[in-house]
Amino acid sequence: RRCIGEGFAWMEGILLIATLARAWCLRHVPDHPVALQPAITLRPKHGLLMTLEKRSKQPEITDEQKSHTHAQLVAG
Repeated sequence: RRCIGEGFAWMEGILLIATLARAWCLRHVPDHPVALQPAITLRPKHGLLMTLEKRSKQPEITDEQKSHTHAQLVAG
């Protein structure tokens, strides 16, 4: 069984991440060691320390990007 709203939830999650990535830049703290913990997937053993930096300027969306997005929506 699957949740009827699962697709919408995934879309909202991706939109949230894209919005955050557009406004903020994540940088790894250089002094924090990165060690891998092997399991079914690799994950950081001690987590990842990151700093957030506000981006100075929001990227502009070009007319070409707008028309490409519109074409994707229409083609569906």
